[in-house]
Amino acid sequence: MRHASWWDERVAACAEGDNAALFVVETSEGMCGLIGGVRAEMAGHVTVTSMWVEPDARHLGLGRQLLDAVAGWARGQGARILDLWVTDGNTPAIALYEAYGFVFTGEVTPHPSYAGLVEHAMSVPLVR
Repeated sequence: MRHASWWDERVAACAEGDNAALFVVETSEGMCGLIGGVRAEMAGHVTVTSMWVEPDARHLGLGRQLLDAVAGWARGQGARILDLWVTDGNTPAIALYEAYGFVFTGEVTPHPSYAGLVEHAMSVPLVR
């Protein structure tokens, strides 16, 4: 769980320029989903960050809508590829990403926050 100050800094960074964006889904009951995107160091790439949908709001199409939002922003930034990292064993997220067209790149890295877990890189071309 991230501290509130981390989120404050993240929102401020997204509001200040074109290098990052944060999209949220809200209902009358509050926030039920979010996704972030950040321009990657590799030209033409945007990396998805902070993908999350409230458990009670899953299977309603919000994940696809969030991916559409960040993909649209990425296209507007001139990106050709959308990248992300998914935790090994996160079957629901992998299913969503594969249904969207993401494929595994073969790159694997230790999870940055949880010792013993690994993340797999996935990417999808942004069709114009």
